[in-house]
Amino acid sequence: MSFLTTLSLRYCIRSNCNGSVATDDQPLQFVELRLGHSSQLVATPSHQILQQTSPTLISDVPFPFPLRELQHPPFLSHYFLLRFLSSFNVSAAACDAIFHKIAPFALRLAAGNLNLNFHITAAVDLVYTHWVDQNPAQDAPPVRKEAPASVMERLMKEKYDGSGREEMGDECSVCYEDLHGEKELTRIPCGHAYHKSCILKWLNINNSCPLCRREFEE
Repeated sequence: MSFLTTLSLRYCIRSNCNGSVATDDQPLQFVELRLGHSSQLVATPSHQILQQTSPTLISDVPFPFPLRELQHPPFLSHYFLLRFLSSFNVSAAACDAIFHKIAPFALRLAAGNLNLNFHITAAVDLVYTHWVDQNPAQDAPPVRKEAPASVMERLMKEKYDGSGREEMGDECSVCYEDLHGEKELTRIPCGHAYHKSCILKWLNINNSCPLCRREFEE
């Protein structure tokens, strides 16, 4: 299971502009930045949201946003925004994105009147998404398949005559006890011999020989 964290921005920008115009050369133009934080836990590749938190306000600060200053860089309002957001470990790229959301909104609001008084509220939510890779194919244990019923039935009825004892080794590879004791033995189709009770238990959950891993067919 692996994790990856990404940051996205959610905006809500509005204005309570009353249409008033400055009577002098210093219009009242400012932005109130309401910075919030939220997080969510998302599963991949399904993109299912496993857990999420509601936005929490972490800062509410006003700063000047003069329209005339937007005509010629460097933009003082951009510098202020960058300096402020960097204290919250927000990247320069994210700061640029926020600025380029607010600036066009302010210019559209003014409609060419650079002396318009306005108060813009920009609610910006920093959404941290924690991606968790849940791959059932990798996390789930391998599926075990029992031996076919016909193989089990044949082994239960079979009586091992003891031939070829010199070839079958000294231990049962299931219980690791001596094969030459008093327990009843059986030889499976691939030729390997085991205690009968041991190999029947094994084949109830595995369709293969414990030694050579050969699988059995109907």
